[in-house]
Amino acid sequence: MKDYFVLIVDDDKAFRDLLRYELERGGYRKLYEAADGEEALDVVAGHHVDLMLLDLRMPRLEGEVVLQFIKDNYPKIRVIVLTGYMEGSVKRNVLRLGADGYLEKPYDSAELLASVGGMLGN
Repeated sequence: MKDYFVLIVDDDKAFRDLLRYELERGGYRKLYEAADGEEALDVVAGHHVDLMLLDLRMPRLEGEVVLQFIKDNYPKIRVIVLTGYMEGSVKRNVLRLGADGYLEKPYDSAELLASVGGMLGN
């Protein structure tokens, strides 16, 4: 079991469930979930988070806003952006805002676990 706290932020419940399943299969057990950016900020305010898997397109609070807030206020939290909208300008913008990495949906399971493990030093 890997002792890191991972926050999954995506408005699609089925996608959150899939990420949870794959992370658990990879040995991660300390998982939080948020359905939108506002919920994500609430989780971060009340819990220790090592890594955030962050969707960009969500209701109530877009992923770019969450990313900027996290990097400004919680710079130790690593952020991997997961999105189906990773054209060149979006990629440059999330990296400029401080994303530690990104994966395009649909992603490869092995690539997800390698990215998460790499961010957390596993």
